[in-house]
Amino acid sequence: MIELAILPVVVALGILVLVWGHYEVVLAAQPLRLQLAEKGEQLLAKEGLPPFIRAQTEFILRTAFGSGRQLFVCAIMAIPVMVTLLFQRAWFTQMVQAIESLDAETKQLRTEVIRLHNRITLANNPVLFMIVNLEVLVFSPIGLFLFAIFRKRLPLSGDSDTLIAAIEMRKARLNSNHLRHA
Repeated sequence: MIELAILPVVVALGILVLVWGHYEVVLAAQPLRLQLAEKGEQLLAKEGLPPFIRAQTEFILRTAFGSGRQLFVCAIMAIPVMVTLLFQRAWFTQMVQAIESLDAETKQLRTEVIRLHNRITLANNPVLFMIVNLEVLVFSPIGLFLFAIFRKRLPLSGDSDTLIAAIEMRKARLNSNHLRHA
């Protein structure tokens, strides 16, 4: 009977530890935000940056300092649909070609921006980050399988990073359209 009486105290302490831990992680991510801002601006300053990459980078910089929960909710709902549609869309092919056409220095800088964004996103929303990555892990092979069945070939790209980039670029386009009409 005594164990049940202490349960609310244990739960309350657990919640306090989680809140404190999340606060510490968000503080630890602050230097990464500054690095992201610097590297993102360097990437945007590159001449001839493809529109897909520019839109994604601008979106990443706009959402780096916020929680980004709406992106996660959108991604959670969109991933099952996007996986099956991605491999049939011309813009997906253009996006992959744009990424592949980057020079080595720009590609490296983009990779650093994406890596920093992922770390910051994990710090801001650890649970949602895990859900989205689990969904990508589950649905990407299904999408590749369906693509192989219907197209009679396997794409050379279409990994989880490409899928997430496509969702971010799509969300960036939706946000820029919304901002223009607002």
